[in-house]
Amino acid sequence: MKKTALLLFVILMQCAAMATGKPTKSAVAQGVVLDAESGDPITGARVILSGTEEVVYTDENGLFVLPVAQAESAEIRIEFVSFQSKTLVIAQTQELLHIELEELP
Repeated sequence: MKKTALLLFVILMQCAAMATGKPTKSAVAQGVVLDAESGDPITGARVILSGTEEVVYTDENGLFVLPVAQAESAEIRIEFVSFQSKTLVIAQTQELLHIELEELP
């Protein structure tokens, strides 16, 4: 079910990018952002592609799909209110990322 929802989300994002005239990238970083303590999905977390203006937000299931230029790796930053931000270097070959954020003390 989650894979189907993620696939649909990716397709919709590509269609939206084409409709707005915004050029699409040739690869995507995709993943799920979870609360490290409870394991619950974090809705509305901001996922930023470092060095660009590309920003997406997680959906109600904590899922995100971020367009990235094709390269061996990219750096992303995940932010959410009252949680510690996290920066990751990701490889283009990675499948679905599993990212856990910890609450601020």
